[in-house]
Amino acid sequence: MSAGKNSFTSWAYANNAYATCAIPPNADPVEGSDYSPGWWPNTAGFRNAHPGGLHLQFVGGATRWISDEIQPETYRALATIQGEETVQLAD
Repeated sequence: MSAGKNSFTSWAYANNAYATCAIPPNADPVEGSDYSPGWWPNTAGFRNAHPGGLHLQFVGGATRWISDEIQPETYRALATIQGEETVQLAD
């Protein structure tokens, strides 16, 4: 997530650094502009400055490139063990 894109993020305090896989990676409105940094339902997704996707680090320490075009079901499955989903990512 990018602090400049979300008014509710401050990296200096761990309890304010959060994001969710319920929002697609690098989400932007259809018209291509940015969401307002104060509109938390749309700015709490993971994002970065790399075009086309972002890097996510998993609990086991692996880091993987995640495309902005990832299917929502797959992206959400990466964020939880609740449904015991199994997801294969290419190396």
